[in-house]
Amino acid sequence: MPLGVVAKEAWRRRGVYAPLFVALALSSIEAGGLAEWRPAFMQRSYGWTPQQVGLWFGTLSFITFPLGVVLGTWLTERLGRHYKDTPLRVTCLVWSLSIPFLVAAPLMPTGELAAIVGSMSGLFSMASAVPQNVAIQTITPNEMRGQVTAMYLFMFTVFQAIGSLVIAAVTQYVIGDESKLWLSMVITAAVFMPAAAFIISRGLKPYAAEI
Repeated sequence: MPLGVVAKEAWRRRGVYAPLFVALALSSIEAGGLAEWRPAFMQRSYGWTPQQVGLWFGTLSFITFPLGVVLGTWLTERLGRHYKDTPLRVTCLVWSLSIPFLVAAPLMPTGELAAIVGSMSGLFSMASAVPQNVAIQTITPNEMRGQVTAMYLFMFTVFQAIGSLVIAAVTQYVIGDESKLWLSMVITAAVFMPAAAFIISRGLKPYAAEI
């Protein structure tokens, strides 16, 4: 199906698609900025070497990412027995649960605690990937599914890249102090993730109506 036709259909059904795409953009900005600036943050705040950062976060991700997928799958299946809007409901839930960890991680007194607390946000991020994929696949007709999924992944990639620029801009123009990168990360997490959770919650009724 031509991309223009797909875009027109997505716009016609924007009540259900817009919350998914806008919330994805906001969460991707936060996630991308965090991933890009985490090594610099750990070095500036705790004096860690790149090797320490890689070892700790690589090991923790090896544990938390699979657990996140399992959690997202379990929640989607569990709540799916009771709610028509389950994929969006689960996404909103796990994003909301991630917020305290995202905000608290840069405030930890040691690098080890910052890594452990921060890795919990990765767990919930991976948990959200499952219901988001279910949501897109469920509401999209077969003939449009490939294009819409590609658009979704394209947005995820683009806005992740923008996240790095956002944290840099907050550090330079809002905080005005490169040594306070931790504060930029706190501000970004405290703004973008609650906004993403709120936007996705606005899609609960439209999504249930589509189903």
